[in-house]
Amino acid sequence: MKRIRRMSLVLVCILILMQVTVLTSCTPNSNNNNNNEGETTVKELNSRQVSICEDLGLPTSYDELSAEQKKKITRIEELLSYLDKKYTDAFSYVGYYEGFLEKERIEAYSSQFNEYEYATLTVQEDGSFIDDYPFQFVKRLVREDIISYLSDKTGFEYKAYIVNGDTKLTDVSSVNISAISGNTWVSFTVFVSEEKTEQDAKIIGNAISDWYKTNGIYGSTNVVAVGDDAFASINYENYESVKREQDVENLVTCDVSASGDVKIN
Repeated sequence: MKRIRRMSLVLVCILILMQVTVLTSCTPNSNNNNNNEGETTVKELNSRQVSICEDLGLPTSYDELSAEQKKKITRIEELLSYLDKKYTDAFSYVGYYEGFLEKERIEAYSSQFNEYEYATLTVQEDGSFIDDYPFQFVKRLVREDIISYLSDKTGFEYKAYIVNGDTKLTDVSSVNISAISGNTWVSFTVFVSEEKTEQDAKIIGNAISDWYKTNGIYGSTNVVAVGDDAFASINYENYESVKREQDVENLVTCDVSASGDVKIN
C-alpha cells in the first residue's frame, strides 16, 4: 500500500513539472517583445529630411526607405545639426559624400548665403569634424571689396568669383578686412566687359596687385574680358561655363605670394 502511495506521489510531481514547463514555454519573452515593438515603431522625418528625400528622389516616409537610405538620411541630419548648433543658424543640404574613396563630407549653406556659397564639413579619420564655414564670410567680403577697389582705380565694371582659397579666421561674428589680413589667401576669376587694350591690362594688373598687398592677402587672380551680353548674364551659377563658351584668353594674371612677391602676366 505504501508503495502504491509513493508511486502516486511521484506521478503527481511529474504532472506538475510538465504543466510548469508548458506554461513557461508559452510565456512571451520580454526581450523579443521589446525588439518587435522597436521594429514597428514609426519614426517621422523632419521637414529638412523630407526636403532632402524629395531632392534625392527618395520616399518621404521613413518606413518606406531602405535600411541604407535610412542610414544615409540620418547621417546627413546629424552633420547638418552639428553645423546648426555650432554656428547658431539653420543649414540647408547641397550634397553628401559617404567617403568610399575620399573623406566623408557634406556641403551645406546657411540662411545667410545661397546654394552656390556653400560650406564643406569634412569628417576626419578620428571622427572629428572640420568645416570651412568662416571662409564663406571671407569670400563674400573680399569679392565685394576687390570689385569696389578695381572699379575705383580703373573706372571699369567688374564681376568677381572666388575659385579657391582659405582662411585661419574662426570667429564669424565680426568679419572685416583687418581681421583677415595676414591669415587668408584667395584666388579669383574676374570678369570685365568689352575688349581692353594692353595698357588697360597693365593698369588692371597693377590695381589687383595693390589690392592684395594693401590688405595683407595673397593669392592669384585671372582677369577675363567678355562681351557686354555675356558680362550681363554672368552669375555664380554660370560664370565657369561663360568663361569656357567665350573661349578667350586671360587678359591679365596677377600672382601675389605670401612673402609679397608679385608676378603680373
